[in-house]
Amino acid sequence: MVPAGPKLNEGRIMNKMATHKTFAIPAGRLSPVICLVLLLIVPITASAQRSPQDVQDILDQTDEVLMRVREIVKETDSEQARRILMDAEHRQAQARELHAHGNGQFAIQMSKKARDAARQAERIARTANSYEGQALERMGRLQETYDDLKQRAHDSENEMAMRFVREAEQAFRRAREQYRQTRYDASLMLLKTVETHLQRAARILFESGDADRLARELDNTADLLDRASGAMGESTDRALVDMLERARRSLDEARNALTDGDPMHALRLGRRVREQAQRILRQANSNPDTTSIRALITRFDSRQAELADRVQGSGDEQAAANLRKARDLRDQAETALENGNPGLALRSIRSALGLQKRAGERSI
Repeated sequence: MVPAGPKLNEGRIMNKMATHKTFAIPAGRLSPVICLVLLLIVPITASAQRSPQDVQDILDQTDEVLMRVREIVKETDSEQARRILMDAEHRQAQARELHAHGNGQFAIQMSKKARDAARQAERIARTANSYEGQALERMGRLQETYDDLKQRAHDSENEMAMRFVREAEQAFRRAREQYRQTRYDASLMLLKTVETHLQRAARILFESGDADRLARELDNTADLLDRASGAMGESTDRALVDMLERARRSLDEARNALTDGDPMHALRLGRRVREQAQRILRQANSNPDTTSIRALITRFDSRQAELADRVQGSGDEQAAANLRKARDLRDQAETALENGNPGLALRSIRSALGLQKRAGERSI
């Protein structure tokens, strides 16, 4: 005879399972252990099968986070926050692309990564708005300007400009010391002194002939930006398009600053535009050529027939599911390639090869 305790537990489990419409199994046919296992599996299975509307909701939520963070980052001078936010926007664009091609689960994962990156950018931006953050951000920005002006003063052998650069260096040391002692307001005051000395050095260099050199550098930066634009082609990556537009506005601002007699601002903006152009070039050129993707698809196909027979013979359901999903991803890669989207094609075929490998390992 079965003890009353276990039967009571089984009844409770089956009552709870009755709330899941997926199952319609009489309570008396399953042991309590099996019921419990199935009960644990149900929510996992349900969460893995997201509807297109579920995916869309998650993407929309991430868009809301990005919109809010964009306003916060806009109010700070933190380049780090801007870079991380750009990465978040790039990931979100990839998530929408994945969703458009029917890959909901990968779209969710990518969108959540975008959301995490956006929140990191928000934390950095909020910190930068404090005295501590302002001092740290200004030190980083002035260090780059100091390095540039020191080299220019050395190249021009302008002793008066070098004197102001040395005074800036001394004030810089005191600012760092105040920062280490957590006297952030005092550090900020000293950093303003650093900036004043560097502005004087820049103006002296500007008036002694450095303006022509800076103008040529901005022309070279414009050429670099044109190369970046050409490398993008017809890209619809919103993050890259926005960065290109910001870089062009900054370049115009740098030229206006040079015309208005503010060489240090022109110098700083020119550096920023060059960094943005180089980042666009790296991102645009990171897309693989179609030949390498075709080779990966061919590698997948060469293994598929033999592996399908082996998986079928093993009777392993998980291996069979992996192989079916791998085949879907392989087809998605080919479609993306035909549609001129090598980035998505590469991600899809790499995922397909990974699933194919796992299916093979399970069926050995």
